[in-house]
Amino acid sequence: LNTKQLWPPNSVSGGPNQRRLIVRWTGISTDSSDAADSQLVDKSGLTGPNGTEPTSLVIEQVEWSINGYAAVIVEWDDGTDEEALRLSGAGFKDYRESGGLYSDGTSGTGDLYVTTLAGAENSSFDLWMSLRLKA
Repeated sequence: LNTKQLWPPNSVSGGPNQRRLIVRWTGISTDSSDAADSQLVDKSGLTGPNGTEPTSLVIEQVEWSINGYAAVIVEWDDGTDEEALRLSGAGFKDYRESGGLYSDGTSGTGDLYVTTLAGAENSSFDLWMSLRLKA
């Protein structure tokens, strides 16, 4: 799993006024193995708008391209994993008008994880996500 933070550039945390995080992940499987609960975002490593760890991560936009996997599942760590997105094929979704997708759970870390399903040899995914850091 390769991660590239697009915004804010060149940092894990943008300081006390950071309200957005834009990240791109790519994953390639050279065999037919699947990823299980691979961490996408460590919420505790971020500084939100009020200068402390954000209370939650809100998914505002997502773009994806999935090849060779039946699905890629994005989950929040909420004690037991809470499914946020189940993605296949290619697409784009904008959730800003509805307030975004967020975990309503109170246990767990609130981190984001990815799990792949039914991968074939040379399966890959490209996932781009815009997150709002909730104070």
